[in-house]
Amino acid sequence: IKGIKQASSLEESFKFYPNPANTQLKLDFYLSKAQPVKINLYNLLSQKVESFAYQGSEGKNQIQLDVSALPTQAYYLQLETSQESFQKRLIIMR
Repeated sequence: IKGIKQASSLEESFKFYPNPANTQLKLDFYLSKAQPVKINLYNLLSQKVESFAYQGSEGKNQIQLDVSALPTQAYYLQLETSQESFQKRLIIMR
């Protein structure tokens, strides 16, 4: 179909919102095949402060995470599969 472009990598398709987040964080991404996904949150000292495991399905995936227990500060959100791993910056604000 003309005008619709499929993201070529997990990183290109990955979106999370809102940023800054308060109590809930939503993640959207596409997977080329069903596979486990790890979501890790690191503080700015590179210490892991939270970890989530998710069984991803082929195609579009949407996850909602409860971040209400995390203190206000900046974090690195890492999304990891068996083929890819990358980080994006996230802010938690109350």
